[in-house]
Amino acid sequence: MSAPATPLMMSPADREVLTRVARSSTAAHREVVRAGVLLAAAEGVGNRTIAREHGVSAMTVRAWRDAFDADGLKHWGKVKKGRGRKPSIPDETVAEIVRV
Repeated sequence: MSAPATPLMMSPADREVLTRVARSSTAAHREVVRAGVLLAAAEGVGNRTIAREHGVSAMTVRAWRDAFDADGLKHWGKVKKGRGRKPSIPDETVAEIVRV
């Protein structure tokens, strides 16, 4: 078990939103995992323990904690530019298909 971390500070409203997302059966899996990670961080659970229990890396836990610490839920669910799946068909080909 990793050493307890400083509990992540969050408002009761943020805790309520994250609890709802963590229990959701319709939210995106990544959001459900992230909500669970943040709730565990708010309880002061160590990063490595959180990572092991939620199937992510300790580095991911730290990044999500830092992002929440900086912005709260302001950018929740947004994928940073350059991340995510890249288009498999070039824009020119799509434009040609649309044209035809």
